Amino acid sequence: MTPTSHPLPAFAPGFPSPAAVYPLPTVAPASVADGPPESWDAWHVSGIRQPVLGHYPAPSPVPGHGALIICPGGGYRMLAIEHEGINAAQLANRLGIDAFVLKYRLADHPAPAALRDAAAAVRLVRQLAPDLGLAPTRVGMAGFSAGAHLAATTAALHDHAAALSGTSADSVSARPDAVALIYGVLDLLAPWRHAGSAEALLASAQVADPLTLLSPCRQVSPRFPPAFLVHAADDDVVPVENSLTFAEALRRAGVPAELHIYPAGGHGFGIKADLPPAVAAWPEPFAAWLRAHLGPPRS
Repeated sequence: MTPTSHPLPAFAPGFPSPAAVYPLPTVAPASVADGPPESWDAWHVSGIRQPVLGHYPAPSPVPGHGALIICPGGGYRMLAIEHEGINAAQLANRLGIDAFVLKYRLADHPAPAALRDAAAAVRLVRQLAPDLGLAPTRVGMAGFSAGAHLAATTAALHDHAAALSGTSADSVSARPDAVALIYGVLDLLAPWRHAGSAEALLASAQVADPLTLLSPCRQVSPRFPPAFLVHAADDDVVPVENSLTFAEALRRAGVPAELHIYPAGGHGFGIKADLPPAVAAWPEPFAAWLRAHLGPPRS
């Protein structure tokens, strides 16, 4: 597949541009060409009608290196494209990993629209792998907040026919090979669930029993990929119980997982120069995990 010939909105005005922008096959570019523009407010984007992947290639790639698909958060109402998207892509690039920032459909498109976009993104990167010198078996996902919910749901439901109907039915797997979940929304049924994400995601949902189906904690199986989790204990937006409970579900399923809980840091710290002191070091174990799972093969 080649980048679209149809006009698309600027990927991220005012931020580093991707080398290429790939529309996802869940929506035909021509069908949205004349629609209302996306809405930008500083570093948030909303009103996404055409899901796309922005490709940020590693500057000096080694053949056989991996790729990271990044899902910014924003409660399924907007995407925090800078500190939960492009900055994570730049970190991956420094490790010799190609990055793809996913602009997925939000609450104005009924679930499972975003899930279909994410599954299509994994398939597309695998299809592009031979031309880009990527290893198709080293395609990971990283998500922040609601984006972590999307990444975890993709990993858990990659072969769920009802949830993914409407995506390309081919032999290319939509299962990511590794998943990083940063202060993720991981259970929609628990008393401490993030109500905002649940309400945005489930409005007019087009799947049966969406609360259970779209709660990653309730969908963990031994086939879930190796995971990396980060959370601040004082997160008052998405409580730390999301990551604690999810890590326990992974342990019971025998899935390799790495869990980092920091005493403070709040919610939404992402990757940026002025991280709160208590979480300033979190990108270091994240980088080590990325290098181990997606980095260039070691000689």
